[in-house]
Amino acid sequence: MKKKTHILRTSLTYKQLPQDIETPKGESETIPGEAYSLQDLIVRAMGGIPVEQSTPHYSNTEDFDDVDPASLPDFDLVDAENIIQQSTDVITAANKLLTEAATQPKPKTKVEPEAEEAEPEERSESTEATSD
Repeated sequence: MKKKTHILRTSLTYKQLPQDIETPKGESETIPGEAYSLQDLIVRAMGGIPVEQSTPHYSNTEDFDDVDPASLPDFDLVDAENIIQQSTDVITAANKLLTEAATQPKPKTKVEPEAEEAEPEERSESTEATSD
């Protein structure tokens, strides 16, 4: 059996091997008319012309409070730990307020009887008839 020898390749001793060439598999996912060739990008960069960027596509939500942070591309375990810690802090504060409210005695309120409104006395028909 032949032993595989690992050759140390540097920029001075580099030779392109067949395994260095990547061949695409399947259909291209490039959208026609929305991609720049490498030559176009280099010409733009050398000329100081900014590369046009498309606007990001958001989900069908109008309210950004409903965005799931776990769906963001830069979400990692540290972010998840921070969200858990913030949620735990909010729950702890809410429980503390509830226990304080439960231990405080409720103030007694004295209900005052409503004053009965005096109804105006109705005139009798007999008094109205005599005044004519």
